[in-house]
Amino acid sequence: MVLIPVIAATPLLVPGDDPFARLVLAILAMLFALKIVDLHIGACKGQRVGFAAFLAFMGNPLHLVQRRTGFEPQPSRRENGRNYLLSLGGMLLAFGLLKWTGAIDWSERSFLLQHTARATAFFLYILFMFQNVAAVLRVFAVYTIDPVRQPLAARTPAQFWRRYNRWMGQFLREDVFNLMDGRRRPRQATMAVFVVSGLLHEYLFAMATGRVQGFQMLFFLIQGVATALTLRTRPVGMAAIFWIGATLVFNLLSSILFFTSMQGVGRFYPTGLPGWLYLG
Repeated sequence: MVLIPVIAATPLLVPGDDPFARLVLAILAMLFALKIVDLHIGACKGQRVGFAAFLAFMGNPLHLVQRRTGFEPQPSRRENGRNYLLSLGGMLLAFGLLKWTGAIDWSERSFLLQHTARATAFFLYILFMFQNVAAVLRVFAVYTIDPVRQPLAARTPAQFWRRYNRWMGQFLREDVFNLMDGRRRPRQATMAVFVVSGLLHEYLFAMATGRVQGFQMLFFLIQGVATALTLRTRPVGMAAIFWIGATLVFNLLSSILFFTSMQGVGRFYPTGLPGWLYLG
């Protein structure tokens, strides 16, 4: 655990004029630190691992809860090959959409329209990239859980976060939510999860841009409140269609805060940020 501050500071080795490289290194540092935290929590519960299992866990970039290794069935070789090809095709299409929306002259169009196009393209790229990385890992018999499970079909914010980025979600559930007695106090534990997620994302963008902006924390607090309020919401029938649409719109609008931080890493919005979001 004493190594975590040293690990967290490694992005500072990258020159400050390369925020993207700093962000990538910060992500790797964060994942490595979370693995150490998970192993420590497991050890406190009496679940110590052997050296071989330790090396396998630390070498697996996208498995963050060691004691849950092997719990989720893996797809067959044929299914994994199909997933790889589909996700690769999706990545290429989403990347093309990102390039196309980045080349459009948005100066005469609304910021909301620009945000919708750019955020949608980026989100699709991340979804397919997650799936592609999982498929590649499985080719080499590396254990990994499904990274996403149709998050665009989520009927509530709570359901969305159960389906999206399940790698990080598993860590937050096992090592934050459960530690906060989430079974008896689900809403309080849920808010704790989103505070931790906000802090982690603030760290990433602070390392990349050299300053704490607060947008990530605000984004995850808003999402946390919405998730806590919809934990037990199960819309069905025609109401489910409304809830799916409302969840998509909510995520789209609130994600402006998330992508405001992205603007500090690269030119995410070609026309820049609107005045009410200007970072200086």
